[in-house]
Amino acid sequence: MGMLGLFTQRPTSLDDWLTRRVSTAQWAAQARKSAGMALAVGAVALAGGVALAVAFHIGWVALSAGGVALALSERRALKAPPAHLQARKAQAEVIAARVLSLKKSDWRFEAMDARAVELLEEASERWRHLTDALRSPVWTHGTAAGDTADLRQAAQDALDALMDDALVLAARCIGRETRRFKVPLLSRGFQHPHFEAIEAPLRAIVDGVRQLANEVDDAVTAVAQTGTPRLSTHDLEALVDTLRSRSAAAREVRELERQ
Repeated sequence: MGMLGLFTQRPTSLDDWLTRRVSTAQWAAQARKSAGMALAVGAVALAGGVALAVAFHIGWVALSAGGVALALSERRALKAPPAHLQARKAQAEVIAARVLSLKKSDWRFEAMDARAVELLEEASERWRHLTDALRSPVWTHGTAAGDTADLRQAAQDALDALMDDALVLAARCIGRETRRFKVPLLSRGFQHPHFEAIEAPLRAIVDGVRQLANEVDDAVTAVAQTGTPRLSTHDLEALVDTLRSRSAAAREVRELERQ
């Protein structure tokens, strides 16, 4: 994209990722609200069903029990992750909404360090590429989708967590933009004094995502050339392990936040 892209209105990969991140957060909030309503309705159905069963027919019990089962199944589908992961996710959701708003206003009053934006942009491009690769039919061609579905989801979850870590890191470089005029071809863009502190872990996350995308590309190419029905479970396990090994960067994030 280059530094020029920081001052144009053309949507970028980072815009796409931030929009999806904010939309996902809004959908999840709505789903949690719906699940709570479903549980309440199920409880009312149970109470009403018991009363009606006494007065009319035992079949109402089955109906009320079905309502509760539906509500509980929705609750299970929204089973909460560990507390520390929920906290990081919530933090990233707030930051994503803020950064998206700042980008839409062309960083008019506050800006993120241009170098951090460039790194986030690169990570977003590789995130989109890797997400598409994980959804490629090559993973399930000639076999049941369930064979690799859990592992692919684990890889996607780990990748999403890395993106959240990168965003939280980069947010340390948001500050007041005091320049009145921006000359894209001449300006280095807004630079924040905290960037040097987060540069190494942020680059590590971006490099990790890029390497993983390259590995998946090589694996998909090999499948196409050899005619192997699908990528092996071993390949996917290695991918997930590699993604999770990047959690060292998350520890650096927490250390920086305590400073």
